Order: sequence, then C-alpha cells, then structure tokens
Amino acid sequence: MKPLATTDNDKLYKVRSFVEYINMNLADKYTMGCQISIDESLIPFKGMLSFCQFIRSKRARFGIKCWVLADAADSFVSRFSVNTGRDATVKKDVPLSTRVVRQLVVGIENLNHHLYVDNFYTSPALFRWLKDRHIYACDTVRKGRLGFLKELYFGRGRHERATADYLSCGCLLAQSKGVYFPSTIFTANYSVETPAADRTVRRRSAAGAIDVAASPFLRDYTAT
Repeated sequence: MKPLATTDNDKLYKVRSFVEYINMNLADKYTMGCQISIDESLIPFKGMLSFCQFIRSKRARFGIKCWVLADAADSFVSRFSVNTGRDATVKKDVPLSTRVVRQLVVGIENLNHHLYVDNFYTSPALFRWLKDRHIYACDTVRKGRLGFLKELYFGRGRHERATADYLSCGCLLAQSKGVYFPSTIFTANYSVETPAADRTVRRRSAAGAIDVAASPFLRDYTAT
C-alpha cells in the first residue's frame, strides 16, 4: 500500500489528492489529437511559498511553475505536474527534463502520438525511450546536449538561408547559424505527391515576407 504523503516527502501533501483528481478527470474527459506538446506554465501567485518562482519572460513573472501536457491544436491541458523544487528522494541518474516527460506521458504509450517539446527537454536518449513506446517526437536540440553526435555540428561561419544537411541519425537546418532538429516523426524529403506550395514557409526579410524552402519537420514544427 502506498504511504500517505506527508510534509517530509511531498510539499503538496495537503492538496495532492485534489491534484490527482483533476489529472484523472482531464485524461478521462478529453481525448487528445495526434499532435501533442509539453511545456511549462506559470500560475500567478505572490504568497509565501517555498517553491514560488520568478520567471522574467512570463507575463505574470511570479507564481507556481507547472509542467503541462497539452493538445498542440487547441492547447487543452490533458495532464500537469507542479514543480516543487528539488526532491531529495529522486535518483539523480535521470535528468529533470527527462523525468518530466516520462511522468507526463504515462498512459498514452502505444498510441502513436507526435510529441513536440522545447529544447530544454530534448535529448537523443529521451527520443529513443519515447520511440520504444510508440511516441514519436520532434524538436530543436542544444548541440551541447549529452549524447548529441559531434559529427552533426555545423561548421563556423554564416550559411545561406534555408541551407540544410541530413544524416541518417538526425537532421539540421541552417539559416545564419545551425538549428538542430532531431526527429523520429519525419523523413528528410517530401513525397513526390507533395505540391510545391506545401514545401515552403513564410519568413520575414528586409524585402518583406518571402517563401523559404523548408524541410518536412520544419513546416510541421512551425505549425505547432
């Protein structure tokens, strides 16, 4: 039998049952589409709380940080997890970013969802873990991330806009500097049936909006 939460092991012990009840009903009442995403959200709060955070980039800035799993089409939240700071009971061999994703995707394995995440979460090991559970993912990745192959690094200097290069273990697209797109969803090339109009994205330039050639993963990632 699972022990009851206490102040010693759970900072949310007073509302834990309520949080779990909300998550259970969100998952039960709403079915997400194929494209889903994981991101952070800030609940505005300025009271006395040990895990209240200040995030300059958010509109509210002060509040309670949550990790959310949402439908990419309508932003409806299907599950969330409150970030209460460091947890001494958690093993450190798995990074926080990986633990967050693994926790939020419980219950949606083997449904062939397409998951889009911020580069904070992305790592080759996580994408392999997700693929083994038939959850396919795409995002940018920080080139210094553990497990990221040095062979994928773009050389220094500026590159022509929309220049792209591909390797069987990953894809990258460069504008003025390299942007790295690991993906277990897309292939490097369009099918022959894809019309030319669906192979570009609109981008701003000094001359105004222009159409720029885009790889399949870039078009879909931009749309989400």
